[in-house]
Amino acid sequence: GIEISPAARDYLVQRCQPPSVEAVRTWLQALMADADGMVDSFAEFYPEAKERFTCWDQYRNRRHQNEGSRIDYVMVDRVFFQAHASAGAGLASSGRLSPNSAAAALSAATYDGISQPAPFNGGMPELEEDEYFAQFRADKEGPSSGIVYTPQQLSDHVAVSLLLRQVPVATTANSQQRSQTQRCQPHLKS
Repeated sequence: GIEISPAARDYLVQRCQPPSVEAVRTWLQALMADADGMVDSFAEFYPEAKERFTCWDQYRNRRHQNEGSRIDYVMVDRVFFQAHASAGAGLASSGRLSPNSAAAALSAATYDGISQPAPFNGGMPELEEDEYFAQFRADKEGPSSGIVYTPQQLSDHVAVSLLLRQVPVATTANSQQRSQTQRCQPHLKS
């Protein structure tokens, strides 16, 4: 998710009475428009996606109405994004719905109805094996950039993912890099 620094919090408080979703959206858009050239990877791949949230009020079972917020982002340098980011299999949509639709978002959030709301008398429904494995999408679509829908029994929150291809990996570190990381990686030999 996005952590808001004290300076950013002060900025929002000074410009809105009371703080609002629009103020946060404006602040985030200004951040993205900065000279840094950062992009929201999800929005770049899926600009037309409707109601793709990453957090719901679990106390009220809001995931099952798909009433939530998207509070998680993968921010990445535009040049790096253009060179290495891949949509992969795309958004989860159960194959019969338009991936950008609100109906597909609800279907993904509830594993096409496999996930059931928690009873209001306490407790969560038991986590079934098919519900657990649905989050990995490996048996259906494969890896992708987008949202990793974890079961509600594990979290009220889901992750945003970014699939990268052909990223050059340094295989050897120079002696200066090794000395700088030795304290945090004592298992590596000098």
